[in-house]
Amino acid sequence: MKHVFIINPTAGKSNQSKELSEQIKIAFDGYDYIIELTKEEYHATELVKQYANTGEDICFYACGGDGTLNEVVNGVYGYPNAKLAIVPIGTGNDFIKYFSDYTIDDFLKLKNYHETIDVPSDLLTCNGRICLNIASVGFDANVVQKVERFKRLPFVNGKVAYLLSVFNCFLSSMKFHHSLVIDGETIPAKDYIFIVAANATYYGGGFNPTPSATIDDGLIDVLTINALSRLRVVSLISKYKAGKHLDYDFVTHKQCKKIQILGDKEIILNMDGEVTPEMNPEITLLSKAITLVLPKK
Repeated sequence: MKHVFIINPTAGKSNQSKELSEQIKIAFDGYDYIIELTKEEYHATELVKQYANTGEDICFYACGGDGTLNEVVNGVYGYPNAKLAIVPIGTGNDFIKYFSDYTIDDFLKLKNYHETIDVPSDLLTCNGRICLNIASVGFDANVVQKVERFKRLPFVNGKVAYLLSVFNCFLSSMKFHHSLVIDGETIPAKDYIFIVAANATYYGGGFNPTPSATIDDGLIDVLTINALSRLRVVSLISKYKAGKHLDYDFVTHKQCKKIQILGDKEIILNMDGEVTPEMNPEITLLSKAITLVLPKK
């Protein structure tokens, strides 16, 4: 099998991509491997498809954060000869938190990948886009959308931009009026803060909206939180981060195969940290559509 490492050189600390390249050369000496550095947005997807189109059995290593992982997933999907491994060198690395028996070091010790475990995983899709982890609309999607604006300010890094975006959105309207269609059942329109469609468990820097989600059960975990006062939202944050919010009467949790979110204007949809405006987006589950490769500890 060929091993193709897709490295985002802007992920993590400075010089990390150079250090990782040296580690790969040592750990995979004698193996059939290639190192590719991404040059621009969506380049990872293009690279993966170019290699996967050869028909050769390939394991692709997404070396970056959750954004890089999403790009590689969008390239791997649809190719039965392609598998996906994760080398988490980004700032968030939320998806790997699903694997609670693993530490981040387990994924970063490249020699652990000399022996591996294949894990089938579901995916989410909307309008041709693929999502491995979590899709959402509402407050959190707006935060992600505005982060890029704050990143353009002088001397503002990713973490500061995220905090500025959260503060900005917190002062804006936190009510999002939508009706839902879940597996054909219509739920009348109401005001929400969040609507989350999840395949896995963590997003947004360690928040745990769907603690019982399973990546291979053939179901989307849908979480909704009704509109609340700002004071109530502040009191909820720690519970939401810890995954201990499901018993509140303003929270609902369902499982389904398909969910459509309806509104009277375009909706900002977040899929694994990538945001786009969509009109009445419909999110559908793709059962066991990809093979993840975990290192054998």
